[in-house]
Amino acid sequence: MKINVISVLFVTIFLTACSDHSVEDYYPLKLGLNKEYIVVIKAGDKTATGKRFDRFESVETFGGKEYLKNVTDYSGLPDFESHTTYYRITPKGLYGYLEQYPDFPEYLSLPANLDVGTKWQWELPKMKGQTEVEAIEDAVLFDRSYKDCLKTVYTGVAKESDSNLTSTDGYDYLCKEEGEVKSGYTLHYKNGQAVTLT
Repeated sequence: MKINVISVLFVTIFLTACSDHSVEDYYPLKLGLNKEYIVVIKAGDKTATGKRFDRFESVETFGGKEYLKNVTDYSGLPDFESHTTYYRITPKGLYGYLEQYPDFPEYLSLPANLDVGTKWQWELPKMKGQTEVEAIEDAVLFDRSYKDCLKTVYTGVAKESDSNLTSTDGYDYLCKEEGEVKSGYTLHYKNGQAVTLT
C-alpha cells in the first residue's frame, strides 16, 4: 500500500501580533535548514523503522508570492513517496502549497495565534479537518527532551474522492526555535486497517 503525499502531510498539518506563541518562533523557515526524523510504522502485527529527511533548499515564486521549498525524502520506507511542499509565513499564519496539486489553493497549516485553545480548520486535496493547540508540555524523545513545546492535536476525514483512506487523527509537538520535534498519527482505512506512525 503506497502512502501518498496527503497522508504524510498530516505530520505536518498540525502546526504574533496578539499571541505569546508566534508561528515564526515555533515553525522557523530557514533556507538551508536540514532536519532528520526517525519514523516507526505499525500496521497490525508488523513494524517498520526508517528515516524522514526535510530540506529547505530554495526560494520560489508562484503567483507573485515567495515560498520556501521543502523537499521531503525517506530512507528504509519503500511505501513512502518523496514530495515537495512550499511554505510562506504571512500575518495570518503559515501557508503551504503542494507541488503535486498545482491547481489546489494554498492551505493554512498553522495560524498566527498559537495560544492554547486555538482551533482552526484545514483542507487538503483529499482530506479536511480541524487542529487545536491542546497544551504546552515537554516533548520526550528516546534520546532527549524538549521543554515547553506546543502540542497540537488533529482529526481529519477523507473527501468522497479518496477510495481507501477514511480518516486520520494525530498530534504534533512544536518546540520554540526548533519547529517540529515529535509527531504521531494514525491513518484509518475502509478495510478496517489502521496504520500508526510515530
